[in-house]
Amino acid sequence: MDLFTKYMQPFTIVENQGFRNFVQMLNPSYQLPSRSRKYVFHFVNEDFPEKSVLLECCSFPEAHTSTNLAAELNRIVTMWGLESKILLAVSDNAANIKKAIKEDLGWKHFGCYAHTINLILQDGIKVVSPIVTKVRTLLAHFKRSTNASNKLMEVQRQAGKEPKILIQDVVTRWNYTFYMLDRILELEEEVRTIMALLNMNNLPSISVEEWGLLQ
Repeated sequence: MDLFTKYMQPFTIVENQGFRNFVQMLNPSYQLPSRSRKYVFHFVNEDFPEKSVLLECCSFPEAHTSTNLAAELNRIVTMWGLESKILLAVSDNAANIKKAIKEDLGWKHFGCYAHTINLILQDGIKVVSPIVTKVRTLLAHFKRSTNASNKLMEVQRQAGKEPKILIQDVVTRWNYTFYMLDRILELEEEVRTIMALLNMNNLPSISVEEWGLLQ
């Protein structure tokens, strides 16, 4: 038995409660896919109920140039005989996929609304970027330091709370930055207690005014 076969898991692993608890501990804001949550091709029929079909999910080792992306999209559409049925294509706002859809294939393109909102809000977050950078530095320390993270759990238990971990953001997604700030605000008192307790003077200090601005 090769290693791939030995460690291969069924798709249903995402519905295993132990695995879901493990992922939740790693990243509480991440939603695992399930049988009812897939990334697919959507349409409505004559009676207007939504239908969803996954045309293909495959490896794409080639360079992600607009030409290569267009060729792959065209291959899939042609394989399914959908050449005359494409009304528009939805994608993120990356230049390569936009060019592939609009120029190389000549399809109508619609930018992903969620991605557009993310780009707008990323610009907005820049207004408080110095403070966000401080928070990221603090979280990086708690992530590296077993002592600091254990103390944080201990202080929460002593306060009669269900212990929660700090959340590290993903800089390309504004909502993860929100989750990060929301959690550190929730644990502000405990974090400040640990910083004083462990004499963490080498880390950036967040002023009362900055805590207020984060709020």
